[in-house]
Amino acid sequence: MSMNGNDGHLSHDAATADILHGWMGTRVHVILADITNVVGHRIMRSPGLAAHRIDFANGGVAKILFTCDGLLQQFESYRIDVVARDRKIILINRCG
Repeated sequence: MSMNGNDGHLSHDAATADILHGWMGTRVHVILADITNVVGHRIMRSPGLAAHRIDFANGGVAKILFTCDGLLQQFESYRIDVVARDRKIILINRCG
């Protein structure tokens, strides 16, 4: 789910979105449930920020923006499942 509300394919429910929103500005861990489903990872840097884009085999995408000191600034996901607990964001590829 896009934290800015313009997502046509929700990757997680409202409760997960609320948790992620509460974690903005904090340090979190991002965990890939199965690395064999990842087909691409790009990092784009600008002064003070690092944006990660993770592409999955089914066309799913996770976009994560961190500050230079590792604090979560934005999270968007499409066509993947997302679990948020214990300051961990777990990304799960949807099969098919």
